[in-house]
This record gives sequence, structure tokens and C-alpha cells, in this order.
Amino acid sequence: MAKKTGLTNSVTLGKRKISSTQKGGLNIQKVNKGVENIHKDKQKNIRLSIDVPENIYLKLKAKTIQDRRTVRGYVLGLIEKDLK
Repeated sequence: MAKKTGLTNSVTLGKRKISSTQKGGLNIQKVNKGVENIHKDKQKNIRLSIDVPENIYLKLKAKTIQDRRTVRGYVLGLIEKDLK
């Protein structure tokens, strides 16, 4: 029979098992609540892939670096602006 383990009792870090009751151990409830808070308000994303000619991509990359933006942020901005 397989041994049941759960995050509510302990967690394994590498080869060392840390119990939530150990002094200095992890507070599992606090960790779980933090994870929930990180992920609760995120919108679902859909991946979009396009093939771009190299010369256009290089200009795009240079512009985003100059503007201190990501290519993703730049393209999303263009799409949002066009859809208004």
C-alpha cells in the first residue's frame, strides 16, 4: 500500500523532510494561501505564434530594446490599440 503524504503535514526539500510543526519549519497553510493569492486574478492566456521575416524581427527587437519594453508587451499594446 502506498504511503499517503500531503502538504498539510510536511514537505520534502531535497532529501530532508520538513514538518510544519518543526521549529523553523514551513507554515504550509501560509504557503498555500500565498500561492492562491498569486494565481487568483490572472486571466487565461492563449498562445499566439507567427512567422516573421528576419529583417522585420530585427527591427522589432531593436525598437523594443530602445523603448525598454518586451516584444510581448509591444505587440499586445499594438493589438489593444487597434481593437479600440
